[in-house]
Amino acid sequence: MKKPLLVALAIAASSLSMAQAQTKSSPAEDLVKQASFYIGFYYNGVAKVPYWRELQKTMLADVQKACAGITNCGYDKGREVIVNYMKSLNDPFTRLVSAEDEETSSRFLDGKGPSNLTIGIQTRPLPGQGLVVLEAFPGEPAFNADLSRGNLIKTINGAPATLASLDAAERSGKAMTLEYVVAGASKTASVTPVLVNDPRAPYRSNVGKALMIRIPHLFGEIGSRVHANVARAVRDNAAGVIIDLRDAYSGFDSEALLAAGAFIKDGGFIYDQRFVGQDSTYSLISNGGGVRETNEAGQSRTVGQANAAVQYTGKVVVLVNKETENSSEMLAYFLQRAKRAQVVGEVTFGELGVSGSTLEQLINNDFIQVSYLRMLNLDKTPFPMNLTPDVLVPEDLAALAAGRDVQLEKALEILGAK
Repeated sequence: MKKPLLVALAIAASSLSMAQAQTKSSPAEDLVKQASFYIGFYYNGVAKVPYWRELQKTMLADVQKACAGITNCGYDKGREVIVNYMKSLNDPFTRLVSAEDEETSSRFLDGKGPSNLTIGIQTRPLPGQGLVVLEAFPGEPAFNADLSRGNLIKTINGAPATLASLDAAERSGKAMTLEYVVAGASKTASVTPVLVNDPRAPYRSNVGKALMIRIPHLFGEIGSRVHANVARAVRDNAAGVIIDLRDAYSGFDSEALLAAGAFIKDGGFIYDQRFVGQDSTYSLISNGGGVRETNEAGQSRTVGQANAAVQYTGKVVVLVNKETENSSEMLAYFLQRAKRAQVVGEVTFGELGVSGSTLEQLINNDFIQVSYLRMLNLDKTPFPMNLTPDVLVPEDLAALAAGRDVQLEKALEILGAK
């Protein structure tokens, strides 16, 4: 993920606003005019997108159909047209983003947690039974109350546990009572939501004879932290390393490469920019301990450096699932492509082949995120959009709630580290 510094946008946007002011149009049309400009000006992804003037004509025709017979057609109809067009691109990195989600991204950039009050867990519904805990983040309320991966939350304040009820309870900011099951035993916990002001940094744990490194996201100086965690595997002569990227958020692509440098000495990628002369090449240096960016003019700078670089030569398995996103997909891809790790789990989210977000606020207060970079390997072949694991192991929530992590079991089997 990267935010651009592009000129001419302010002039073009100003001209567009003046043109809109000279003609009477509905809120839906105004919204579509604005969105079509950003998509048509910036987009450089998996689909061919017309320049913004041509795209605007097409999208305005669509909004006029959607608004037929409606006086002063509202933003909702324009939003439908925008969402439908972006879906046709088959590029999930290009999307509408809520103000809350944008604030969360900004907080991660600043080394903080999400923008909303939280008890610090990720969950997934197990139909008819409750919410399965996928992760309890260290140092946050649920973790401090001894909840952990695989716990099954049955009720929240006495009512059935659902994603909606958990969200409402967190937003209230009040203490809540959780009833949950661990290995068949019922337990209760009282937790109070907080605003997390610390980064959710990578952390390690011993699993069997292996060292597992959990990476929740790749914002901040994550690559250096991964090197530091891998150093423990070297010192302890671990039977292997497991990198857990399941449900991992996006982040900085250069940090994904630096993290990969703990296992590979050479590698990199190219940002294929829509605008002429602005491509950039990122490559590992110092035997994987640093990352260099080189522009098309041949000028270079270091954009990442491990505080204490390490080269792990043992066995590696990477765990991914359908929620492994963007930069996290890239970390898995770098290791898989180098034949340095076996990847276990599910086909990933589908943002591997694109990057760079121009995040602009629309007049309805949504934000529009547009891919403006395509990802290329150093040999200039394109990245795929999804990562396909070497060993496909579907997520099994029922097994997880019963105490078995089938994807982790497969990783340990591959490493011979049970």
